[in-house]
Amino acid sequence: MQNEITVVDRYTGKTLHLPRTHAMDRIQQGTAVETVPADVSAAEEWRDDLRARIFAETVERGNEQDIAPFQEFERWCATQGLHALPVKVECVTLFLLSLMRDGAPKHELSPRAYGIERIHALANHPPRQLAKQVLNSVFRALEFAKLEIGSLMGLVEDRELQAARTALGLFPNGEIPKQYTAHV
Repeated sequence: MQNEITVVDRYTGKTLHLPRTHAMDRIQQGTAVETVPADVSAAEEWRDDLRARIFAETVERGNEQDIAPFQEFERWCATQGLHALPVKVECVTLFLLSLMRDGAPKHELSPRAYGIERIHALANHPPRQLAKQVLNSVFRALEFAKLEIGSLMGLVEDRELQAARTALGLFPNGEIPKQYTAHV
């Protein structure tokens, strides 16, 4: 594992197992993206190694404040049986909706989303503009949920909390249908 990195060629989509130095050159040039190895034990080792490298680089850049939102996201992912790296827009969207359901105010979502994005960006994984896509998806899901509960909204004490609960209820399997996600 230490001598080889699994990457996906950005142009061909092929998975390649390359020596670490060659793989890192390709990643820096933007022609490849580091990815999860197919072997389960190698994948766990890869995630641990990637996490350690990203956190070290975050501290080196003086952005320690980004680690806490990502660690909160990691803990939530662990309770859901999901991996925090590499991340999917749908996963972060559900995380933020869960926070709202549990009482987090709307203004706290953006700093968390951008903190997760900055950590994720150090891994050189797509999608770019992760936070923008996530926040658009969260707000679209909330608006859709408000429409779904329509006339009951006047009876609900906390409109945002109820909308978050309803939005999460719309996606019980954790997959957000494309019609509710933002396209950037």
